[in-house]
This record gives sequence, C-alpha cells and structure tokens, in this order.
Amino acid sequence: MLNGTGIPVTPYEHITITGLQPNQPYIFGCARIDDNGMLISYTVTTSLVDDSQQHGNSPVKS
Repeated sequence: MLNGTGIPVTPYEHITITGLQPNQPYIFGCARIDDNGMLISYTVTTSLVDDSQQHGNSPVKS
C-alpha cells in the first residue's frame, strides 16, 4: 500500500470513489488487517471507468 492511501472502514461499510477520469484504468485493492496489524486477507481488482460511472454510479463498493 502506498503511504497515505489507506482508508479504514468498518465491515460492510459502503465507500464511494470520486474524481476518476473516464476511459482510464484504475487498480483497487482491499486488505483485511487484524487488531495486531497483521494482514489476514487481501484482494486486488482493475476497473475501467466509463462515462455513466462519472455521474454517481461508483464501480467500487466495499
């Protein structure tokens, strides 16, 4: 993870990513960390944002 890019969220909390540019590829990652700061699990996915997603329809929900 790049320093300063992590966003802590509670389980099942929805997040919205804003400010993405159309027709640009993005990589999203999600990690689960235990109370001791140890990595439990992670996932990484790629997404191409289209014009419809620029108008409030986020491609990423957690």
